[in-house]
Amino acid sequence: GSDICLVRVTQNKRTEVFWNEWRKINPSSFPVICVAGLDWRELRHVYQHSLCLINLINNSWQPAGYTVLLEAMACGLPIIMNSGLVTEELKYFLEKGETLPLIEIKNKDPLEARKELEKLLRSKKVAEDFGVRGREFVVKNFNIDIISKRVAEIFNNVVENNT
Repeated sequence: GSDICLVRVTQNKRTEVFWNEWRKINPSSFPVICVAGLDWRELRHVYQHSLCLINLINNSWQPAGYTVLLEAMACGLPIIMNSGLVTEELKYFLEKGETLPLIEIKNKDPLEARKELEKLLRSKKVAEDFGVRGREFVVKNFNIDIISKRVAEIFNNVVENNT
């Protein structure tokens, strides 16, 4: 009764087929819409109409998942994400006393994720605050000028140490 549905965006057509079949078998369950191969305009539309990004997958090092996380944060979406390597790596960018600008779920607990989702649904202010903090985090730490300088420093150190 909340007019909320889960949108699963993927590049894999098999994932889309799986969720379409799941919907047929589970017509009364929580609605899940899965679409493969969106272009950037369609993806922007999804982000603009989303409450948050929920990432409860195996949070080991997954470059695509990391990219999606930063992309959603850059768009100002609040993030609900399980603890793992990605959240641990993001903590390296924090100043002393800062916390991650996302809702971190311990032990991939879907009930905890649901509780946090309900908080975002109840308070647009809380959702907006997480979105703004996430956007600021990405701008501060992943801006192209900062990243390119870091890459150049690494490259220069490697070259200097090998000569």
